[in-house]
Amino acid sequence: MNEKDGAGEMLILSMAGAIIVLALAWLGASAHDVVQLNDKLIVGVPLLASFLLGVSLAVKPRWMKGLRRDAVHSADVSPRRSPDRGRRGHHPDCEHFRSHTIQAGSKVLCAGCTGLALGSIVSIAVVCFFITVPSNVPLAVSVIMVAAGTLLAVASMLHSEWLDAGGYSRLVGNFLMPVGFLLVAAGLLETTGNAACGLAGVLISFLWLDTRIRLSRRRHIRICSGCGEPCKSYLA
Repeated sequence: MNEKDGAGEMLILSMAGAIIVLALAWLGASAHDVVQLNDKLIVGVPLLASFLLGVSLAVKPRWMKGLRRDAVHSADVSPRRSPDRGRRGHHPDCEHFRSHTIQAGSKVLCAGCTGLALGSIVSIAVVCFFITVPSNVPLAVSVIMVAAGTLLAVASMLHSEWLDAGGYSRLVGNFLMPVGFLLVAAGLLETTGNAACGLAGVLISFLWLDTRIRLSRRRHIRICSGCGEPCKSYLA
């Protein structure tokens, strides 16, 4: 198993990112008028783009394979095909990965990708509403939004790594991650009235997502390395 996948370092950076988000909300909190449309667009458009990208990767995860050479991510999205093992729901058709998938009618879906896609779709609708409707969120509420979003994102990031979660539990855990990103970015903008702080929330959300991918990859490798079958889909 390759432990030099950067997951540990990314986890430390992610925890530092969570502290930065909370510090921005605490130190930058200020009473201000309604957030201007321009500021909402500066934060909302990149947020929308990230959610749309997330949906596209969840539905068709291999489309960026040729653009990104990162072994950690490309192998996680598309593990090596084995003559002894097919794939269902982006995972090897193996009993050890049954808890990583869900059954939807006659289809088997990846629980994590499905959760991220559904969470992103809901977040897209909320971001569009947030941009188009004038808002003056009370300061206390916006601070709570940041804290709740940070908690959701971090909990979602760690959920599937440290818990022996089932398929639908993984779906819910991953659904909450984009919702957390939305609360962090919008909450920082509403708390500080500063678009740069909202953008910082978007960037830190990418850090959290990258960490979640690396932790998931590490768990997949551990499952394969502890299995007696010869296919070893996730081992380089």
